[in-house]
Amino acid sequence: MVKQSVRLILVFFIFCLYRPADSHATHTSAMELYFHWVSDSTYTFTLTFYRNCQGFTASAPFAFTLNAIAPGASASTGLVRLPTSGNNVPPLTPNNLLSCAIANTLCFEEYVYRGNITLPAKSRDWFFYTSLCCTPTETDNVSSASMEAFAGMNNLDFPDSLAKNISLVWHTRRPNIPGHLSDTIINYPIMTFCEMRQYMIDQSAKEYDGDRVKYEFLTFVGGFVSPYSFTYPLPQDTLPAFNIDTALGSIIYKPIPPVGTYGSVKLYLILIKATEYRMDTDLVGGNYVSVEKEISYIMRNVFISTTDSASCPDLSISFSDTTNPANAISSIGITCDNNPIEIALTTPVLCNSIDSNASNIKLVHISTQDTINILKSESKSCSFSNTSSTFSIYLDSALSGGNYRLIFVTGTDGNTLVSECGLELEEYKDTLFINVTPALPHGVLVADSTDGNTDTIEVECRTMNMFVYTSYPVKCNTVKQDGSDFYLVDSNSTSVIVVPIFKAIKTSCAIGYISKINLQFTQPIEAGSYKLYLQDGKDGNTFRNACHRKWPYMSIDVNVPKMEVDLGSDIVICSRDEVDVTLYAPKGFTYVWNTGGFKDSVNVTNFGTYWVQVWTNNGCLSIDTIEIIEKNCTGISESSEDNSIVVYPNPTTDLVNIETDINNSIQVDVFNILGDKVYSENWKNKDRIQFSIPEKNGIYLLQVSDDTGLFKSFKILKTGN
Repeated sequence: MVKQSVRLILVFFIFCLYRPADSHATHTSAMELYFHWVSDSTYTFTLTFYRNCQGFTASAPFAFTLNAIAPGASASTGLVRLPTSGNNVPPLTPNNLLSCAIANTLCFEEYVYRGNITLPAKSRDWFFYTSLCCTPTETDNVSSASMEAFAGMNNLDFPDSLAKNISLVWHTRRPNIPGHLSDTIINYPIMTFCEMRQYMIDQSAKEYDGDRVKYEFLTFVGGFVSPYSFTYPLPQDTLPAFNIDTALGSIIYKPIPPVGTYGSVKLYLILIKATEYRMDTDLVGGNYVSVEKEISYIMRNVFISTTDSASCPDLSISFSDTTNPANAISSIGITCDNNPIEIALTTPVLCNSIDSNASNIKLVHISTQDTINILKSESKSCSFSNTSSTFSIYLDSALSGGNYRLIFVTGTDGNTLVSECGLELEEYKDTLFINVTPALPHGVLVADSTDGNTDTIEVECRTMNMFVYTSYPVKCNTVKQDGSDFYLVDSNSTSVIVVPIFKAIKTSCAIGYISKINLQFTQPIEAGSYKLYLQDGKDGNTFRNACHRKWPYMSIDVNVPKMEVDLGSDIVICSRDEVDVTLYAPKGFTYVWNTGGFKDSVNVTNFGTYWVQVWTNNGCLSIDTIEIIEKNCTGISESSEDNSIVVYPNPTTDLVNIETDINNSIQVDVFNILGDKVYSENWKNKDRIQFSIPEKNGIYLLQVSDDTGLFKSFKILKTGN
């Protein structure tokens, strides 16, 4: 998809370079495009458009044209402006922006456009774009050219009916603007920075399916204006270099005043692309292999202004939320044995004021007043910057459950913490309360069993999928979709035979955790005993729980029972008696009898051998045979008037009496119409026998035999009282 996408993008850019400009100015500042699946091959596309409205009266367009191109296919649709558009939005300052004297000369409006498009073909290289003239003339780093928004999709390897593609979404949506799911604001693509301050800019995109995302810079259609370039797009300090984290999308940026313009507001544009990759399977050389494929990408224009920060006001330092540094907090909850503990501040501090030996940090158990030993403290940001707003403290052992408080004290360096303005935090001025709950166990693999046996997974023979459960939920993003976390081994074989797994379907990841996984195999699993092992997947992990604790290697037994069809014991019938027997073969899906029958039962009227073949819906086969044996019975006269055995009453409501003049051992058996034996007893030297039929009303077969074999059968009718 990459080569074709690049080719299409280049064609589009050349088109934009030579197409005439629109006749009216819109003062476009930023645009971004994203999409989600609706039905079949139809998708909804949303465009957000930001316009610099300060001092201008020109209105935003009422609609955009969205074009779609793929090799041998194309389509287009209109994106119509939504009624909720046109709200004023301020330039959003980064979370760690200091209180600078910002000239209030910028004003922006946000417009939202939406429309549906139906794709006429499947392709790895769908390219969607829309454009508007032109890039803002007031920007200092790029030439005036078309402002474009584009996106891409692979609906060939990930077809609409299965993948139901949702593109990545930049963190700019708010509940009051129709968008994706329930996104909330993180940042606009319009930002203001103070010169000579260093920032960590979060430009990450929201991804819903646990796929990998890669971030990169792109060059604008018109190119950069000297002295700016692709590697030097903004006025910045030489250290650190202006780069984007390809995995996280974050940018380290320290703006400096452009030459000759110190103290003034300057405007710039950068272009960021986020590409989503997903694991898929391909058949290579007769084997299924896991490959990573591009599924979609999106682009955003980012409008940046830099302004004077000559004066640095005094600042207070407070603890903050690690996920939202602008949010001051007084307490945190640790749900497990976190070590190290992550600490965030509302304001950056000088790295050289953070003691590596943690002497300026004190952690105390509130109930016992015990001071907890801290081994060290460090900040990853300090490896490329002289300031940091986050750092980690490492403990010599995990904290037990309870409440703690963390405070700053004067360390061995003679200070607490110092802001980049030189302000030192007072001792004991701020306290962070830490609530620690006991560590969560890693859990084990279990089976979902109605009989309470969770140690063994049982599935039908020749199945091609099975469900495995975890005793505690695990993080969805640690369960690899390609099934590489598992392998299944045949326990019956003397050599190691691995049953290939090609997919692990996460049944529900609505809140980021999962406890039920559907494993799918490349071939049917034959009857036998197996072991399912948990191993490190392609991400280098087994599973991780809510505490980010890695699961150890483990296994669970898998039983695939052979389907057994039992027609019962051979049946012996006196030669003088009529053969009238119904044979049953339960638990099947498809039946074949040697009589030519294809149902789950067959009625036979002759002596002989009978067999049935039974298949399950998975194609598992079982065969059973039964004999209807003819016996020359003795011990009683063949005459129909022979009264050596008398059975009464018949019908009966409960008790049955047998009178006989046979003086040896008598075996009495009673069968229901299904052939199940419901009564059996051996009577010795009795001329009168009495017993009760324990079953419900119906017709029963009474068989009486002596030591020499079966010699008499009776049909008994049991009725109500």
